[in-house]
Amino acid sequence: MPKIAFSATLSNLETGYKFFRSSSDMTLIYENDFTNIGNAYSPHTGVFTAPERGLYFFSFTVFKPYDYSVSTDQQVATAVSLMKNGAKIVTVSDNAPGVDTEDTDAGSACLLLERGDQVYLMLWKEYTIYTDSNKRNTFSGHLLFTV
Repeated sequence: MPKIAFSATLSNLETGYKFFRSSSDMTLIYENDFTNIGNAYSPHTGVFTAPERGLYFFSFTVFKPYDYSVSTDQQVATAVSLMKNGAKIVTVSDNAPGVDTEDTDAGSACLLLERGDQVYLMLWKEYTIYTDSNKRNTFSGHLLFTV
């Protein structure tokens, strides 16, 4: 059985922070692939391409803090979907930070994939996600078994 596994963080920042926001749905590129056995995940496109037909497990975490650069009434929620070939599989979302100052969500799914199927994370239009040196936004996946 082939060995396929990856884990990546949204950025490789050592200092500072960055908010992502887009006027349209946006594929999130988890550029810091600290594990990429089999090279099925691309840190350049954010897309995992199944090299074999099989059952795969994917998980992701989404972290979003209060944005101190804008007022409370300008805070934006977060929503990220796990996508398979352009179709939403599971979504995690949270309200804009208000009473609390940090929100963390997680999602996961087992997916039967055909060779060439693509899986990625999509930030919803007009929503935000955040990254910093703590690397709290992660995307991981691995082959459980071939079918």
